[in-house]
Amino acid sequence: MQLHANKLRVMWVGPYRVVDESLDVNEELLDHMASQGTLQAVETIVEHRMNTDMHAYEVKVKWLGMEVIGESWEPMKTMSEDVPQLLLQYTNQATDDDFRLAVTSLVEGKSSRNPQQRRD
Repeated sequence: MQLHANKLRVMWVGPYRVVDESLDVNEELLDHMASQGTLQAVETIVEHRMNTDMHAYEVKVKWLGMEVIGESWEPMKTMSEDVPQLLLQYTNQATDDDFRLAVTSLVEGKSSRNPQQRRD
């Protein structure tokens, strides 16, 4: 008489040796993360450039918890609304006078349009 193996029985194979611990982050995964609507924290602003097609400045953002491949170019206007102090810190170190003027006028213009209410 021959006994058949129980196919519901769990057979543990392992432990496995870790060969590569790096994350396999590719463009498809980054697009998926971007489409999820989750908010990412900005770690730092890396550099800036003028987008000649849009006639507007963009800043390269390093996102908290993301690798270098996850850095992205974001509109300066959006960053001035989301992280104005971080943008000003980066601007103070920048040598591009046109960029500095654009950021300063954008941030100061935003703060003058939204004055704080007085509480009496």
